[in-house]
Amino acid sequence: MKTKQRTAVQITQEGFAALCDKLGMADAIRFIQLFDLGHGDYTLERANLFKGETVKSLVAKIRQTRRSHRKKKI
Repeated sequence: MKTKQRTAVQITQEGFAALCDKLGMADAIRFIQLFDLGHGDYTLERANLFKGETVKSLVAKIRQTRRSHRKKKI
């Protein structure tokens, strides 16, 4: 089955129209506002954030944090 090629503008217009049909104008706008392209270089940030860490050390930190939170609730 061959599909019609659309430009980015057409896809945007048709997609927003579909959202409006399904959600209504206000909720379609709210839905669009939920998306953020972000900024920065996540790969570099992640490398710096977890530098020197292993899966094992991260799991240990998660478990320790969970234990600490459980003690505070009691």
